[in-house]
Amino acid sequence: LAFLVGPGEALHMVPYFTDKGLSPATAVTILAVWAASGAVGAILFGFLAERFNIRLVLTVDFLLVALGFLLLLGIQSATTAILWAVYKGVVGGAMLPLYQIIFADYYGRRSLGSIRGIVWPVQMGANAVGPLSAAMAYDITGNYFFIFLSFAILTFVASILVWLAHPPTRLLMPQPR
Repeated sequence: LAFLVGPGEALHMVPYFTDKGLSPATAVTILAVWAASGAVGAILFGFLAERFNIRLVLTVDFLLVALGFLLLLGIQSATTAILWAVYKGVVGGAMLPLYQIIFADYYGRRSLGSIRGIVWPVQMGANAVGPLSAAMAYDITGNYFFIFLSFAILTFVASILVWLAHPPTRLLMPQPR
């Protein structure tokens, strides 16, 4: 779900902010601030993942990302857009390292190649569907409200699913007699 909403949001940020009355240059600046803030989020949440349960950290991050979509809907000025970009960059930038950490913690480092081999095609498909669904929703409704609200809901659902996803247990093999 995260790889559906993230690219859908990123591709439509400049049009969204220009629709809000901001200049194209300001919209691109907001996007640059958002991207640069992602590095801070990756480092900050990486430290949190070392100190707290990864499932808790990723769940909280998804909740904060969902809140970011709701905050996005209320932006009316360049100042609030820049503040949003810093916030959303930090919490959004955390997702990539966190999901790598949770894969390693849940399945072991030796299984990362296999896990990524399964996840990668799904992730790429979601990366394509997100922007397309946002474009279609905009074409149908004439605004981004519905799709960004839907993205908030999907990210909230993702937080619940992460919280419910306990590490797998190994099946115990019968011992020879």
